Amino acid sequence: MDGPDLFWGPWVIWPVLFWITLIWLMKLGVSRRAHFRHRSGHGDPAEEILRERFARGEITADEYESSLGALRGRSPEKGYEDYVREAEEELRSEPEDRPRQ
Repeated sequence: MDGPDLFWGPWVIWPVLFWITLIWLMKLGVSRRAHFRHRSGHGDPAEEILRERFARGEITADEYESSLGALRGRSPEKGYEDYVREAEEELRSEPEDRPRQ
């Protein structure tokens, strides 16, 4: 084998190996990122206990969402009773001499 076959033979594989390696590294990075994102949601033991109780049926979905929000520091959404209570407090705090509309 003389000539161009000897020159191009070994060099043709390098671009193929480059792209295979690049695709493999990208796939590895995506899978590791997904793995760490998945693990980060399960780090809190209190949330894990809450998930287990919900899975066993000990608490309802509403109780689960409310408790999860409390654990994560979110304020629970206002319910009807909260709006009624705020309206009553606002009515009580109005000055008596102001005419009502």
